[in-house]
Amino acid sequence: MPNLLERVTSSGKYIPFIDGLRFFSIFSVLCYHFSQYYQERVFPLNEELHRTVMNFTSHGFNGVMLFFGISGFVLGTPFVSQYVYNGKKVNIKNYFLRRITRLEPPYIIVLTFLFLLSLFVGSKGGFFELLPKYLASFFYSYNWIYKNQPILNDVFWSLEIEIQFYLLAPVLALVFKLKKTIRRILLLIIILFYSEYFKEIIDIFSFSSLIRFVEYFLAGFLAADLYYEYKDKLKPSIIFDVICLYLFFSFWTSLEDFIPLSFKVFGLIAATNFSVYWKKLLSLKWLTIIGGMCYTIYMIHQRLLYLVMGFLKEQSLYFDNVWLDLALRITIYLIPLVIASIVFFVFVERPTMKKDWWKYRSFKKLFFE
Repeated sequence: MPNLLERVTSSGKYIPFIDGLRFFSIFSVLCYHFSQYYQERVFPLNEELHRTVMNFTSHGFNGVMLFFGISGFVLGTPFVSQYVYNGKKVNIKNYFLRRITRLEPPYIIVLTFLFLLSLFVGSKGGFFELLPKYLASFFYSYNWIYKNQPILNDVFWSLEIEIQFYLLAPVLALVFKLKKTIRRILLLIIILFYSEYFKEIIDIFSFSSLIRFVEYFLAGFLAADLYYEYKDKLKPSIIFDVICLYLFFSFWTSLEDFIPLSFKVFGLIAATNFSVYWKKLLSLKWLTIIGGMCYTIYMIHQRLLYLVMGFLKEQSLYFDNVWLDLALRITIYLIPLVIASIVFFVFVERPTMKKDWWKYRSFKKLFFE
């Protein structure tokens, strides 16, 4: 019997450490949103404690950027195979069908549930006020219509960026048709200097879009390019462990150094495959299982946070101790989050990972095989 908590890969090509990186991405986002909620709703920490907690939890933005890089890597690999190594041609029709059937059903279910929940128990507005905003999120256009985060679920702003990348990835992937040296120099220049030197152009757009974050996706492209060329040529080395540990420390603590965040994303993805112990760590079963469920956790974690924490008293501490209070609230939050994530993953997201899932006539095969 298969492990019902493991992701299903339609291509059969599975890279465990990618799900390990997904784990750290979603974990960083969870930490950020929990600490943000705690500061605003529960207990404003003193300066010293605030500095300690925020140094550990303020990297949620970095986690999202790593998600973007991973998307670039995952979607870039089949195009690298096609254009550089004369591999199987990417069927564009199947490519888009796969994106729709894989991502849309879980998203629409969560979005619709939040819409109905907001109508009956929320305070975000009535039906005619919320319906246009629901439709804007439904068509991944909330960012540019309303120029702020989606009202039904703040985190969906980044999914809209992801969708824009999915739509343009086949065009962006034409970069792999360029000669090796030219394409890698071009991608490296964009990764290193895009945000700094094109900021004025980026700021013309008052809403979040792929234009603001394209360097992170292209960091994944470059990592995919190097992965394909060196995966069977370069032997694992402790040197890459050192590189990964530094990049991870810098990434996790938001260390201000000379390395752009986009290059750290590239470095983490590209160097991990050639590390020794870091790769083993990221390939641990429980890490890859949680990382493989990141889409589910991403969609439900923030609203569940507000729902669960709403039952606990605010502006005061349990046990009159901030650390005990933090531990209690985190535990009370994580238990329903784990249960809800498992149920949603097994019965909604995992089935949609299967190719042509809508053609299944057996519920047993669809859900439990």
